[in-house]
Amino acid sequence: MKTVLIVEDDEEMASLLVTKIKGASYNPVLLKDGWETLVYLLGEKKEHPVAMVLDLMLPGRTGHELLNVIRSVLPHIKIFIFSSHEAGFSTIPKYCVEGFFIKANGVNALVQAMDQSCADLKTA
Repeated sequence: MKTVLIVEDDEEMASLLVTKIKGASYNPVLLKDGWETLVYLLGEKKEHPVAMVLDLMLPGRTGHELLNVIRSVLPHIKIFIFSSHEAGFSTIPKYCVEGFFIKANGVNALVQAMDQSCADLKTA
């Protein structure tokens, strides 16, 4: 089972994402703020994640601030931006991420896109 990082500070949304991603046969790892995510990214990982669901508005470090670190430490990870703030999408180059999803209506679409994007990686 491949690992997916979920970077989400809202407990209810994080719980929903963990449930949906686990149901899609991935191993979700929940990180709740920017600092915790930096520690994870810069620490020694037992298994490299195939994907990340990244909120943009986080305590500690924002999703925008984390993108360069993510790309330098895990260059092949598939990043899915999942935010309530659609305006923040315009500042992120499209080539950096697999997709943008709005929290209000995007959980199922997010998981479906992640599953399609990572399908070849799930059995690798």
